[in-house]
Amino acid sequence: MATYILTIHGQLVIASVLVFHTVVVYTSTETAGFMGLPGCSLGVIYPIDPFHSTTTLNAIECATICARTYGCFSVNACTRDDGAVTCDILGDVSGSGCGGMTSKNRCRHLQRKDAVALRASNPCKNGGTWTGSICICIAGYAGQYCGRYIHSCREAKELGVTGTGFYKVQPAASPVAYTVYCNCDAGTVWVFRRKNPVPSWCPGISYNRTWAEYKHGFGDVDCEYFLGLETIYRLCFYNQYQWNIYNVVQGPPSVASVYMESATLSPESTNYQLDMIRIFSNSWELGDDAFDDDDKPRRFCTWDRDCWGCAKTVGGGWWFKSNCQGGALTVSQDQLKWPVSGVDKVIDQAFLQLDQMDYVP
Repeated sequence: MATYILTIHGQLVIASVLVFHTVVVYTSTETAGFMGLPGCSLGVIYPIDPFHSTTTLNAIECATICARTYGCFSVNACTRDDGAVTCDILGDVSGSGCGGMTSKNRCRHLQRKDAVALRASNPCKNGGTWTGSICICIAGYAGQYCGRYIHSCREAKELGVTGTGFYKVQPAASPVAYTVYCNCDAGTVWVFRRKNPVPSWCPGISYNRTWAEYKHGFGDVDCEYFLGLETIYRLCFYNQYQWNIYNVVQGPPSVASVYMESATLSPESTNYQLDMIRIFSNSWELGDDAFDDDDKPRRFCTWDRDCWGCAKTVGGGWWFKSNCQGGALTVSQDQLKWPVSGVDKVIDQAFLQLDQMDYVP
């Protein structure tokens, strides 16, 4: 298992996947075992989410990867503008022939000739392994037959997933899934991350952004990123979270953290208003000087949808207090500090994480 972190057109995509070795030689045995559905082999795809996606040189290489991947029954191979092929590895086959297909230009659907027989012997979906009695799911999937996304990062942890990576999370009762960055060791969602100074390999980003940008999210989690207000709201709509701000600061204490118990986030119509039962900090962290229990609930502000002029003054979006304080972590780099016992400590790294307070399997 490896974690790949990608940003495509500003959108963070799932990246904890099975590792496949680079294919150099293709044998006729491997590629001849695939076919297109009669009458609909070109310009169509099977419209299900892949359990793995990769880039290949052509459809033959895509089929070869499927042939070597347990639980792969078919592929969607779509040619990109640069000539490469986006190869989607699918854990199912169409049971209704062309009727199960969707038109998509420059794409081709191929399935294993023995897919129907293989599918009958392996009831697991999405790359799951059938043991004869149960399905063992790959990271990010759960259920009796691996047929659903995990409900939360907490569930990923309880299923034994370790490390960090992007996963599609579909809270119980939610009609859709959301791509989030999970810290599976802790079972938390990483909402925001910032480094100071920005590493040389990172492009560096501006936090003086519009409402729309904060709503949809931006950045690269390897460097700095913000998940997006709408995704955060949807997660909080279905689950109760404690919000945790972790700051790695210069000088003792090395960590200055603050915790918001039973935090709630209201919809966009309320400016993503943030409320919580209480704010607290541990005695050895002393992180609640900047983000305290006063002046709540707080609404999110950006320069083009400001409150009290705070976002224009600070230069970033945040849940400000009416006096423009409130521990904004999106200020300019030279102002990125956190007060601890009356002393401003320079922040080296800042994180905002969501820790699920109750878990419904």
